[in-house]
Amino acid sequence: MKKRVAVEFFGQLRNWELNKSLGKIVSFFNNKGYEVDFFGTFWNDEYTRKHIAFDRFNTFKAVLLVDEPNLPDEKERPTLKKYFYAIHNSNELRKAYRLKNKIKYDLVLMMRPDINVKLSSRRFDNNIKVIDGVGGKPYIFFDTRSMGPYITDGGKKLKKPEDKFIILNEAGADYLAQAYSKLDYFRYHTSLMLAAEEVVGNIEYIDGFIVADLIREDITQPYKDMGWDDAYMDDEVGFVRNHIKRFQDTAETLNEIERLIQKLSDNYPDLTLEEATKMLKKPRRNG
Repeated sequence: MKKRVAVEFFGQLRNWELNKSLGKIVSFFNNKGYEVDFFGTFWNDEYTRKHIAFDRFNTFKAVLLVDEPNLPDEKERPTLKKYFYAIHNSNELRKAYRLKNKIKYDLVLMMRPDINVKLSSRRFDNNIKVIDGVGGKPYIFFDTRSMGPYITDGGKKLKKPEDKFIILNEAGADYLAQAYSKLDYFRYHTSLMLAAEEVVGNIEYIDGFIVADLIREDITQPYKDMGWDDAYMDDEVGFVRNHIKRFQDTAETLNEIERLIQKLSDNYPDLTLEEATKMLKKPRRNG
């Protein structure tokens, strides 16, 4: 009997027109003897409803739209609270499908919808015995190659894991989904590690088989090759990188980038794009 992997996309849908991961994931896991079930839990917004109307999720077992939480206190310093809220709802969607169809999953991948992934067959083969060997205990699996340094924030010293995707067994996914209600710490970069330690309880470090590339970075790279950088302050929109993140439709994203670049050129005709963005660069801060 084939094994099963659940792939849960969660959070705000962005640049879905350029997502190339679905076919790669299906082909990869089918070749490894797994059946793949896709699930989607997204914010209930116009962009996502448009893609549903165009039947862009016809390969998904289930799609759930939830209202994006209104967190006014996070406008100045956003956290991952919405991230964990989306994970909670995503997990409930998979659990309902699992119970209805009386199935279980050997592996659960949670991932943001605005990434494209590369998958390594060799690394998967090297690590699947470790993943299978943990049995029914809840486990989360972190990639040793993508672990960041220790960060001290809010009185806690935690490592920074890759959080654009998460690899878990099914029990680990069920436990991680409880982090939204059990934690009161949701800082960027470190709260996933805290959830792994305090809510999931078991961590295994592996030579990860997934590499995630932000689709937004693919969109902005040609402009960066011209000398532009999105890490600067604009008098109209604020920090440009955060502003660009708010655009979900790819065509609208491109139009806004080109508008901002033209504005730079008009405001600073004697400077190159690189010189102008460096002059307006925002000081880096944690979070």
